Amino acid sequence: MTGRPPEIHRMPQLLDRWTYRTTPTVVFGRGCLDELPDHVRRIADGPALIVTDKGLVEAGVVERVTDELDRANIVATVWDEAEPEPPTVSVDACAQAIREADPAVVLGLGGGSAMDTSQIAACVVTNGAGPRTGLAWRWCENPAFPPSASPRPPAPLLR
Repeated sequence: MTGRPPEIHRMPQLLDRWTYRTTPTVVFGRGCLDELPDHVRRIADGPALIVTDKGLVEAGVVERVTDELDRANIVATVWDEAEPEPPTVSVDACAQAIREADPAVVLGLGGGSAMDTSQIAACVVTNGAGPRTGLAWRWCENPAFPPSASPRPPAPLLR
């Protein structure tokens, strides 16, 4: 057989837009940022805390997200200290930011590290434990916030 299998030529169309639903929801594709306020309101009504990294702030991605939330009258605070392979000190700092902001919704914006940090920190806040106390090795007794996942482009992550 020469060339590519015939189904490969359709992959760009298949990857153009899709929605994946499990307990969390991942919305992916062109134009999905416009849907962010609706997803946030479905989870809770109130302010949001965005957990991300400095790279996405510098790239202007976070500003696009906060602008979209502002247009929908959703107040957003940004915590941009997410680190690759999140160390416990980063999760503790994020948990403190959640406590201080007291958001109705926590959004993980970016790659796996921002999502991991936001999810673990939310569990820390709702379960009164820290990542060093074994939280990572047991189930969270109290839900962190109802989860929805957010790789790039963004969608609501928590609560």
